Amino acid sequence: MRSATGSRRRWPARCRMPASPSMSNPATRPRPAESRCWDDRFRVAGRVAVNFRSDVIAAGRCGPAARGSDTMEKTGRCLCGAVSFAYEGAENWRVHCHCESCRRQTASAFTTFLGVSNGQWAWTGATPKVYRSSPGVRRSFCGTCGAPVAFEADRYPDEIHFYAALLDDHSDFAPQGHVHWDERVAWVTPADDLPRKPA
Repeated sequence: MRSATGSRRRWPARCRMPASPSMSNPATRPRPAESRCWDDRFRVAGRVAVNFRSDVIAAGRCGPAARGSDTMEKTGRCLCGAVSFAYEGAENWRVHCHCESCRRQTASAFTTFLGVSNGQWAWTGATPKVYRSSPGVRRSFCGTCGAPVAFEADRYPDEIHFYAALLDDHSDFAPQGHVHWDERVAWVTPADDLPRKPA
C-alpha cells in the first residue's frame, strides 16, 4: 500500500493480519463487532475534545484492545474509484457533523465522519488533492470526480477523518452521536436518540 506521502509501506506488525482468501471478497469478510469504547464523549473534525476509555488508549487501538474482527481491513473509495483508502483496527469514533463548513463542502444537510489513527491507514489508489479550507485544516478530495474523501487538522496530528459514506461495506457502521448540533439546518429532524453536542 501507499502511505499519505505516496511511498510503499507496510502495516505496523501489531496491525498486520494474516492473509485470508475471505478478506479479498467484501461479501465474505467478517463483520466488525459493535464498538464498546464509547462513553458519551467524542471528537469530531476539528472542534470537539475527546475522551475514550483509558484502557483502550493505553493498549493501543489496533493492539490487544481491538477486539475480535475489529482488526479486519476496511476499504472505501470516491465516486469514480480513482481515490481509495484502507484502514485496519476499530475506528476512534463515528459521528454526524452538522457544522457549516462541512455542510458547504459536501452540499449536504450534514456529513458523517469516522476517525482513524495514523499508522492504521493508507491511500490505495490515486493520492487525493487537498484544499486548505481554513488555517490548519486540510480537506482531501478526488481530482477527477471531486468527491470529498478526508479531513485533517493540525489540532489532531495523530489521525485522519474519513467520510463514512465512502466505505465499501457500511452494513455494520453505527454512528455514535451528533456534533455541532447548533449549526444544523432547520429542516433536519433526525429521529434517532443519539447524543447531540451543541458545538
